[in-house]
Amino acid sequence: MHDGRLELAAAEEKFDNIKRSGGPPLKAIAWLLEESGLRPADIDAVAHAGMVPPSRLSGGPDYDEPHGLGAARRLYASAEYRLFGSAMGRATFRAHRRLRRPRAAAGREDLRRLLASTFGFPADRMRWVEHHACHAHASAGFFGDDGRDWLILTMDAAGDDHFATVNRFSGGQIQRLASTGWEHSLGWMYARTTEFLGLRRGEHHKLMGLAAYPSAEDYSETLGEVFEGVAWLRPGSLEFDSRIPMYRFDRHLRQTAVGRRFDYVAAAAQALLEELVVQWVGRAIELTGIPNVMTGGGVFMNVKVNKRVQELPEVRQIRFMPSCGDETNPIGAAFKIARDAGEDVAVEDGLYLGPRYGEEQVRDFVDRNGLRDRYGVTQLGDPEAEIAELIARKEIVGRVAGRAELGARALGNRSILAHPGDLRSFYTVNDQIKERDFWMPFAPAVLEEDAGRYLLRPPEHGAPYMITAFDTTPAARDDLRAAIHQKDLTVRPQLVTAAANRRFHRLLTEFKTRTGIGGVLSTSLNIHGYPLAATLDQALFTFERSGLRYLVLEDTMLKKDA
Repeated sequence: MHDGRLELAAAEEKFDNIKRSGGPPLKAIAWLLEESGLRPADIDAVAHAGMVPPSRLSGGPDYDEPHGLGAARRLYASAEYRLFGSAMGRATFRAHRRLRRPRAAAGREDLRRLLASTFGFPADRMRWVEHHACHAHASAGFFGDDGRDWLILTMDAAGDDHFATVNRFSGGQIQRLASTGWEHSLGWMYARTTEFLGLRRGEHHKLMGLAAYPSAEDYSETLGEVFEGVAWLRPGSLEFDSRIPMYRFDRHLRQTAVGRRFDYVAAAAQALLEELVVQWVGRAIELTGIPNVMTGGGVFMNVKVNKRVQELPEVRQIRFMPSCGDETNPIGAAFKIARDAGEDVAVEDGLYLGPRYGEEQVRDFVDRNGLRDRYGVTQLGDPEAEIAELIARKEIVGRVAGRAELGARALGNRSILAHPGDLRSFYTVNDQIKERDFWMPFAPAVLEEDAGRYLLRPPEHGAPYMITAFDTTPAARDDLRAAIHQKDLTVRPQLVTAAANRRFHRLLTEFKTRTGIGGVLSTSLNIHGYPLAATLDQALFTFERSGLRYLVLEDTMLKKDA
């Protein structure tokens, strides 16, 4: 961030190719310094998102484990679960939490020394920003202050001592109104259920995609016997409660859910999450009188939750922070430090903040890796038109163009693109390239001018980040069939404008000229288990290890033999 303007951002996973990389972001920091041309001495502050350091600091202990460490975790696990809700249980929990604090303080000093020795950052310029304050400031800074009062609601599995907060954003200031400790976390409930079903924690979309398949009648028994009554919104309050420690929800599932159908368990977990979040949002508006809502935190990566929230009649305006997991918390930390220094903050390029490559860099990359000897290499005169032509012929194309997107959602610049009306595209991308579970839906990038054609209730302020879902029209079920949920026929679109991404908008326009369809199937340029590509190396890694036949790097196209 420079003079209050967010200019560059990238996660460590974009450089080490490890999804949700947990170590200190040394490669990302090195790239930021090189790309910006700044020296460490030029930097006024280094903001850290959260009060505990990254895990695996230089091979050291895991400081960010939210519920204790090692022997302490084993010592208290059984007692916490059995005594939770009693006076003794609360005392046990408080003792358990206190064990983390000296380790976190030691970790902060370790990180301070590591950044000073690696880059030369002055130790006195490190700033630590509480986790949910980062989520709140990320939303406020990203969307800006329009003079109205806003609620900022944050919710995730756990961050520092909380999992959910309610904040008022007014006059450029953020005031926390309520918070709930992570022992009652709905995010942990969802994460533990995901793990219980054999899926990877943190990938909300997997459980969410599966949850749409059973009917309410199908999963009602599982909902009643496994999920109902384990957590609730306290009467008259904006805080949650639970009858068990929710980060140990896996123990509850082992006692109550073994032998039940996995899709019923998924649907029941999704239903409980949606219902409690909707109650919470409605009550926050009722108690504060503020109908304008911003959101942040990993739970709001759940687009079906967001769909329910945006459809609440009491919500007047809604802004979902894009890629709102912890990957955007450093943005919130930087925004807060800048605001505290008296700077106005602004975002100019959305999430297009990562690495980019000129045409000469691409050609050097192709030659350096000997790609002309292994693939057909073509220089494209009009990449957008020629990609559109390939997709219209029902080919599948990987695209690297401009700056990489920050976060988990591909927004056209690091995307795999396919014909949205051809279900063969769905199966080819799913089975041969992405290697995803069969129930997982894809999403479309759609020209914003065609939003009313495909969405039953097109959003007043656009939907540029694939962060919420909508019901579809009959036209969408024909034109975008491969890019909507195959069971409930909802869609999670990126509505594209020329102002936000001129080249991608032109590609979609060229495709529409050829097919009459105002969108394409767009999914992240990666293979299962790896992060969304940002660099040329990552794009090539995906191309060489998948069934993808075409990869366009700016104006250079690689093609495999049939």
